[in-house]
Parts: sequence; structure tokens; C-alpha cells
Amino acid sequence: MFLEDLKAFFEEHAHPISSTIGTILVIAIILIIVSLIVGAFVRQTVNKRAKPVAKIIRSLIFYIAIILGIIIIFGIWGYDVRAILIAFGIGFFIVGLASRELLSDMLRGLAIVFANQFEVDDVVEINGFKGKVIEIGLLSTKLLHQNGNMKIVNNSKINELINYSRHYSLAVIQVSIAYEENPDTVISMLQERLAMMREVYPEIVEGPNVVGISAMDGKQVEILIQAKTNCEQQYAVERGLRKKIKELFAEHHIALPKE
Repeated sequence: MFLEDLKAFFEEHAHPISSTIGTILVIAIILIIVSLIVGAFVRQTVNKRAKPVAKIIRSLIFYIAIILGIIIIFGIWGYDVRAILIAFGIGFFIVGLASRELLSDMLRGLAIVFANQFEVDDVVEINGFKGKVIEIGLLSTKLLHQNGNMKIVNNSKINELINYSRHYSLAVIQVSIAYEENPDTVISMLQERLAMMREVYPEIVEGPNVVGISAMDGKQVEILIQAKTNCEQQYAVERGLRKKIKELFAEHHIALPKE
């Protein structure tokens, strides 16, 4: 109905040639506006760190708009639109059968982005490989391990996923003192002095907290210390805490367990 009304309007108010050109221009303008609106929606919806995927999605929208424009124009020229749609449908079906894995990768890539399963710079573990996400593509995802190894995983092959960046990490330290030392005195000193570590390590979110005695025997008493950190920052914090504790023990002459 829309095509017939649009065609009748231009046939009535314009020369046949200019009518056809005017119709095509109007359709093109409408499709461009729709593409821009949908593209803007994609930019707002898709995570900002997945810009490469957003660009691909906008390109797909653009090509779909072109296909729709071609179908509409052929419909105005009097061709059977249903036959054209059937022809396109058969073509897409044949392409889909020939590249099912490709389509599966694309759909999984879109699901990753729209469901916000992980982002660039997140630390994740995919199918047993742990690393930082350096690229989210429409077909594959790239991970960089801390030892420098890079792994490329087809999106459709992502079966097991752990995202370590959605929660805080925990730095855990256990220190041993001689059994003869007063644990209350040591715990009080550590709690007071280690609190200053947050000024040195801004990645500490909470703590450090001296939890208390975690184990003991006739030779030693073990004291547990924990600090909540930003994702995957616990290792640097643990190293810093060990160094500081050693300095404090030396300063306060805290005896260590004897061999």
C-alpha cells in the first residue's frame, strides 16, 4: 500500500523520469534516517569498549538498508516483490548452509557484546585459558596471558567462561612468629601499621585486616592477613605486604620460629 501511494504521488506531481528519481531519493533518505537512528541505538547499547563490533553491526545495518531499498524500488517499478524476497531468502539460506560455523561465530559474538559477558581489559578464563581480553571481534576473541602468549578463540567455541573482573580479588598473607611471642601485641601492631599500606597501594579496596591466628604448634603461631583489592591486583599487594611485615618485625624485634 505504501509503495503504491508513493508511486502514485510522484506520477501525479512530476514528470515520469523525475518521478522515478524522486521516488528513489525519498526512499534513500528514509532508509538513511532509519539507519542513523538504529546506528545511534547500537552505539548506546553496545559496550563502549567493543567499538569494533559496533562498527561491524552498523555496517550490517547499512547493507540491510541497501537491500531493502533495492526491493522497494523494484516494487515501485512493478516487479513482484514476493518473488524478489523469495530469491533473497533462498540466497541467504544457501550461504547460511555453506557457512554455518561463520554464522554461529557471529551470533555468539553479538551475544557476548549485548549481554555484556566480558569487556576489553577484563581478565577472563575461556576454556581453561586465562588472560586479559585485548579484542572482541564479531568472529573471535583474543586473550593475552601474563606470560605473553596470545590465544584466539572462535566465539562459537567459548564453552566455559569465568570473568575475574566482575568481582574484587583477595590478597592473602600468612606470617609466622615464634611461639613465645605475645600474639595480641603482634596483631595489634600489624593492624595499626598495615592500615597505612592503602596510601601506598591505591588498588587496595578494603583492609589490610589482620584476621587473627590461623594455625599454631609448639614452635610457631601463624597469623592470617587479608586485603580486598581491585581485580587481579592482589599479587602486587601481597608482595608489598610481605616486605612491610618483614620491616615491622625487624623494627619491633619480633622473633621468628626457630628451625
